[in-house]
Amino acid sequence: MLNTLLVIPPKYGTDFPPLGTPALAGYLKSKGSYVKQVDWNIEYCSSFESENIDRSNVNPYFHILPDKPANELPYSDDTYSSFFFTERLLSSPLLFRFINDHKENPFHRFILEKRLIDEITKLKIDILGVSIISPSQVLFSFTLGYLLKQSASGIHMVIGGQWVSLYRNEILKRNDLAAYFDSAIFFEGETPLFKLICELSNKGDLSKVPNLIYKNGSDLVLSNFRSVERPNELPEPNFDGLPLNKYKAVSDNKVSLTFETSRECYWNRCAYCVDLPHPKQGYRVKSPCLVVRDIRTLLEKYPLRELIMSDPAMSPKQMLGISKEIIKQGLMVSWWCFARPDKQFTKEVFEHAKKAGCTAVSFGLETANQRLLDFLQKGVNLETAKRVFKDCYDAGLGVDLQMMTGMPTETMEEALETIKFLVENKEIIQQVTFNVYYFTPGCLIHKDPLKYGIISQDDPLPFQFFIDFFHSKNGLSKKEALSAIRLYNIFMEKYVH
Repeated sequence: MLNTLLVIPPKYGTDFPPLGTPALAGYLKSKGSYVKQVDWNIEYCSSFESENIDRSNVNPYFHILPDKPANELPYSDDTYSSFFFTERLLSSPLLFRFINDHKENPFHRFILEKRLIDEITKLKIDILGVSIISPSQVLFSFTLGYLLKQSASGIHMVIGGQWVSLYRNEILKRNDLAAYFDSAIFFEGETPLFKLICELSNKGDLSKVPNLIYKNGSDLVLSNFRSVERPNELPEPNFDGLPLNKYKAVSDNKVSLTFETSRECYWNRCAYCVDLPHPKQGYRVKSPCLVVRDIRTLLEKYPLRELIMSDPAMSPKQMLGISKEIIKQGLMVSWWCFARPDKQFTKEVFEHAKKAGCTAVSFGLETANQRLLDFLQKGVNLETAKRVFKDCYDAGLGVDLQMMTGMPTETMEEALETIKFLVENKEIIQQVTFNVYYFTPGCLIHKDPLKYGIISQDDPLPFQFFIDFFHSKNGLSKKEALSAIRLYNIFMEKYVH
């Protein structure tokens, strides 16, 4: 069996380790496969986070650098790792030049200075798996793949993750990208990666590997099969090899780890959701007894402070079942989760969760206007949501809300309704996170923008994530949306202080 190294590439968040490579590592180890994992994002962000960019027009990449101040860009990022620069470079004839530019490409310099190719070679691995969650990780991954191929090591590099899943059809159109990787896995990766290892071990047929894009002659092609994971057959994630003490969420030498009890969302209809591109593969849960089995293993192996249940939305039934099983087995664990303000949530459900170690629930409400909730297919009744939040608060849990403004057809009056709702319920709401709406690919709005009052830019780039648009009817500009958020903050400063 071939040896595998899994990589978390820069540039990404550093609060806690993402779940991608630990989930894959746990699965491969359960199959008896040799696997190691590294987080080069942590090392990059600690030593290369400040990128010195020549912003004069002498710079050959000047015309594709962000043309706005960082605070006006998504994630306030105007660097070479920004979404803006990445998506434009991928459609530029300068892509290869940048990948091989040790002066301007900070990822190229990082790989050379840290001697990462030598490190990979010393590990005597056969397969290098790189998890690309965000566009900001693409240029490092492609640079690593190019330099790995230049080393003539013969190592097979496979990329995967949400970015690959979202842009799989665009990747298939770009045979030139095969200069940077050997294959790509889209959607869930546990079974495909293991089967890829098996086929490569036996010099077999890659067309038999599910969910795979691979090179056939000079073309990138799709394999013949698809696979969907069954959560009850998956082991607990394995975080061995990751620098757990270096993540920002470490407190008193204890770490926060991500964990999931289900795959996808049981609602799966919100018009703006890009959790995974459509068509989706369906909601699947892990049984509560197996969830608790996995949690027990994590508690025994790692200095755990809390678990972040990263399910897109934990259902009331799943929350109650898991909570009862934790209580039954006497497990002591702290955790919080994401959820929808579903009518099936009751004070009793939340009380069980509290007793089982839950500290807070982060609800995706987005807006406190019923017309918008219905228009965006949230499946949420505002009066029900108020009752759910109150039940959650009364059970002793923190109530966190995810909100959004500037959504399709939203008026300023409707945005003010949301602010009024938040201020009126400030006593029971622990935290509010506001986002401005951005038009993104892969969601229902993107499939039929006119239906939702959105007019896209004429020709978005193939790998563009934040697509320029304007509202065909009502709709707040980004400036107006930000002003609504500032107004909420002003109200809260007045009432809290």
